[in-house]
Amino acid sequence: KFFTKNDCRNFEKISSQFYTIFEKTIRAYWADPAVRELFHFNPRLEQLVMHPCRYSSLVPMLRVDIFYNEETGAFKVCEFNTDGTSAMYENQMMDRFLTENNAWNALKPDVYHQELMDSWADAFLKDVHEASGNKTPSIAIADYLENAYLPELYAFEQLFKERGLKA
Repeated sequence: KFFTKNDCRNFEKISSQFYTIFEKTIRAYWADPAVRELFHFNPRLEQLVMHPCRYSSLVPMLRVDIFYNEETGAFKVCEFNTDGTSAMYENQMMDRFLTENNAWNALKPDVYHQELMDSWADAFLKDVHEASGNKTPSIAIADYLENAYLPELYAFEQLFKERGLKA
C-alpha cells in the first residue's frame, strides 16, 4: 500500500493527537481517584499503573489501528494496543523483500518503507537508560509461549546484542 506525503503528514498529526490524549489520560488517572474508578481495574493492576514512572515517555509502546479515508483524511479508531511489538518483524521482512522488487526499486527515491524495529529498540533503550541512571541493562524478552512468535523474539534479541547488551 502506498501513501502520499500528505497522508504521512496526516498520520503524524493523528499520532501526535493520540499521544497527547493518552498522556493526559495517564496523568489524570494518577492524579484523580474519580478518573481511576472509570477504568474498573482490579487492585493489583491499579497498583502497577500507579507505580512511579522513571522515564519521560508515558506511552513507550503504542499501535493505533484506524480506518482511514484517503480522499478526505478522516479516520475512525478501530483499536489501540500498548502491549506488544505488533508484527514489527514482519514489517522488517517486507522491507528486505522489497529491495528485490524491480517495480519498487524503479520508484525510488520517491517511495520508502518505514523501519520500525531498530528505531523502537533505540527508543526503548533510551527509556531504560533514563530509568536506570544510564546503567547497562540486561534485557529479558518474554511472552506467553503459546502466543509467542519466536522469530520476532530472536530478532529483538539480535537487535539488543548488536547494541552490546545481554538479551
